[in-house]
Amino acid sequence: MSEETATIDPKDVGSQLGLAADAPDADVIVELLKLIAQLTAQVDTLTAQAAQSEKELAKRILERYADRIPAGTEPFWAEQILTNSEAALVVLEKLPFRGPRPRRPRLLHFAGRPS
Repeated sequence: MSEETATIDPKDVGSQLGLAADAPDADVIVELLKLIAQLTAQVDTLTAQAAQSEKELAKRILERYADRIPAGTEPFWAEQILTNSEAALVVLEKLPFRGPRPRRPRLLHFAGRPS
């Protein structure tokens, strides 16, 4: 137990929870349990949102590299991106293109230069 938690007065906890200074310990415990439940629900919500955001990011990355990823391996690459995106992106960059390579934009013709 840390020094800070060892010196907390239970009555201070009760007042921080909005209870009267003379509130029984059972009321403090009930309020603490309610607070823990609320915080747990918030953590669960944020965890679910983060997981969904990661899946959406993996989907966008898969779309960006669709011309390199062999057909049928998308689930594997999605898992790799979610597990270790940095390493997966390095490998994806090194995969050869499937189909025609993207063309580089052609330079404009300047007067006086042969075309």
